[in-house]
Amino acid sequence: MRKSDNKIRVLARILRYIRNYRLQVILLAIFTLMESLIFVVAPKISGSAVDLLSNILSDDTGMVLNAIFEKVVILFGVYSLYALSSAMASYLGNIIATGITYNLREDISSKISKISMIYMDSHSKGDILSRTVNDVETLTEIFTHGLKHIISSVVMSVGILGMMFTISVKLTLISLFALVIITFITIFIVKCSQKYFKKYQETLGKINDSISETFKGHELIKAFGAENYVADKFRSINEELKKSAWKSQFISGIIAPTMDAINNINYIVICVLGGYFVAKNSMTIGDLSAFIAYSGQINRPLGQFFGLSAIVQQTSVSAVRIFELLDAPEETNKSENSLAKSDFNKSIEIKNVDFGYDKSKEILSNFSLEIPKGKTVAIVGKTGSGKTTVINLLMRLYTVKSGEILVDGENIEKIKLEDYRKLFGLVSQDVWLYSGTIMENIRYGNLSASDEDVKKAASAVGAHHFIESLPKGYQTEINEDTDNISQGQRQLISLARMVISKAPILIMDEATASVDSGAEEKIQKSLQKLFNTKTVVVIAHRLSTIETADVVVLMGDGKILEQGSHSELIAKRGEYYKLYTSQFAESVAV
Repeated sequence: MRKSDNKIRVLARILRYIRNYRLQVILLAIFTLMESLIFVVAPKISGSAVDLLSNILSDDTGMVLNAIFEKVVILFGVYSLYALSSAMASYLGNIIATGITYNLREDISSKISKISMIYMDSHSKGDILSRTVNDVETLTEIFTHGLKHIISSVVMSVGILGMMFTISVKLTLISLFALVIITFITIFIVKCSQKYFKKYQETLGKINDSISETFKGHELIKAFGAENYVADKFRSINEELKKSAWKSQFISGIIAPTMDAINNINYIVICVLGGYFVAKNSMTIGDLSAFIAYSGQINRPLGQFFGLSAIVQQTSVSAVRIFELLDAPEETNKSENSLAKSDFNKSIEIKNVDFGYDKSKEILSNFSLEIPKGKTVAIVGKTGSGKTTVINLLMRLYTVKSGEILVDGENIEKIKLEDYRKLFGLVSQDVWLYSGTIMENIRYGNLSASDEDVKKAASAVGAHHFIESLPKGYQTEINEDTDNISQGQRQLISLARMVISKAPILIMDEATASVDSGAEEKIQKSLQKLFNTKTVVVIAHRLSTIETADVVVLMGDGKILEQGSHSELIAKRGEYYKLYTSQFAESVAV
């Protein structure tokens, strides 16, 4: 797609957001039109007052003073109306800007919850944050000031030029020549600075990413004495941001002094020629003062228009980045007539699945596994063997490259995604909690659960005691970084959230990795009753946690190496036996 076509598409999408504020835009246009027309007419009125003053000695002084007083009253009224129109236009501009910004952020928030994991993996959090916050703020600028300035610039430019032509065609042509030079120079400067504005926005995302990483890893950075390394890394990105910001602002900033230089030359020429015309009686002093005022005022709308060039450039870059995010691929059903499903009756079947996060490298190859209802299936293996990938595919976070996954005989791609996800309760190895109370974080698994249900779920995983020992109990606020509770406590809360979900299929991906062996054993015993009524998929490095599983699956290089019960695999004395005995020996040695 050509750049011009892309710009038209972006502009069309921005206009869709403006449509919701049609009335405000119309009123904004009316008040801006009034403001602009008053701005155009006022110098002509003041010029006629100057002509009256020049005749004060030759005409009746009393009549002249009365006429001047009338002009002053008219000017007072005109400028009062100008101030009111300007204030209303600014007020309406802010309403439009804040409304469109609100709608944009709502759309982005809704979109982020639907975006596919592939997109999230290929974009940094800082980049997405920059698009959501910085780019939207930049786009707001064009709505806050841009609409008003564009309308006023056009109206004022046409009106002022028209008034200038009525006063002196020769002087107006001279001024137009200066304006043409300014226009060509501005267009050239705008084109030169465009790439630096784009670079600036991209680097801003890197800065956000770097700051976020530093905050999250603050403790480790200090522990490993990596403060200088982190500071140097940030300094490098900051230097890149500084260069792109300086270049973009400097180049676009050349516009104003260039305009001033050309306008000053134009002003001198008009004063000299205008004085000559007055001396020759081909122009009055009032007309000359009005023309000089107009020649100065023509710079205002043009200054506004060209001054918007920097904002327009940043806005166009930001708009493209925002709409790229809004157009990101979503998690969708392949079938338009998706099946509704609210229960789980038979089994999950993974059949001949091939998958890789990167097209050049496969993680799973011709992988097949059956998970019967009511059974506990444990998946074990070395790091990188594909265990978590199986979970990601089961949860439909990614789509299989080939093969299929069936639930009760139905391809999961044909089941409504919302219904499908409700079949699963998940505890991942990376525990996610949000800023809020412990009560709210546990209830996140089932928003309709009562306080009593929350406490029962916490008791089921052994979390109730530690929660009650906190100063505010279940109303304890978890801070933004969730570092006011331990990693093990975070995992217990995550387990309670899984329990309260009441999902028929439970997935535990290293769910107890952050708790000690004693606590883990208690959790296992507490959950055993729950496991007897659920279908459970467990991933664990500590093999002692999966000894009671109905089926143990040993994975390696994306394939199943061995499969059977714990006792069967131990008796077989194969790879699982080696893994189990080596781990047991290590624990004894410790």
